[in-house]
Amino acid sequence: MLSIKSVGLSLIVAGVLFSGCIASNSNNITTNETTGKKFVVDNNLPNWVDNVQVGIENGVAAVGQTSYSKYGNDVMLPEAMLKAKAELAATIQEKVYDFQRNAAEKANIDNIESYGKVFKSASKKIVDGVSLSGASRISRYQSPADGTLYVRVMISFEKLKKEIKREVKSNADVYKKMATTQQQANKLVNGVVEESESHWKN
Repeated sequence: MLSIKSVGLSLIVAGVLFSGCIASNSNNITTNETTGKKFVVDNNLPNWVDNVQVGIENGVAAVGQTSYSKYGNDVMLPEAMLKAKAELAATIQEKVYDFQRNAAEKANIDNIESYGKVFKSASKKIVDGVSLSGASRISRYQSPADGTLYVRVMISFEKLKKEIKREVKSNADVYKKMATTQQQANKLVNGVVEESESHWKN
């Protein structure tokens, strides 16, 4: 006959085994089809890792990640932040490119398609001048599966619009390449700023 003590011990052991099964099932072992190497996939990643704008209404966000380092946050956090800000810059640059095209159409610029390289060059130059020091870390997650660190950063619409306006104005000469008159060039510059204001509403 089992004693109360032995029954209790059995229940504890069963509970530990059961919880272990749950923990192991929370992640998947996946195999790389090319190398055949197995790796763990974290099935509990927060939704903002794939949907960067979730929960954010007044700013532009981006996510950066870095693999585990035995040196910890001193190495991982700066690297993840750097990658997040690089992603943020790329997102902003893509938007500025669209703003320029829209503004060019409204300014009646001829042969817009022929200025693709100019738009790309101008958008890069503008975003390179945008200070992302105002971008702050708003989310952080380190995967217990493989130690990967994820960080999400955001810059507010208000700060971003001020930066874009300043940089567009300071790079106004770029738009003279597309305009036939100074008035048209001014309209293009103002149009890019207006597109920014309209898109990034607070």
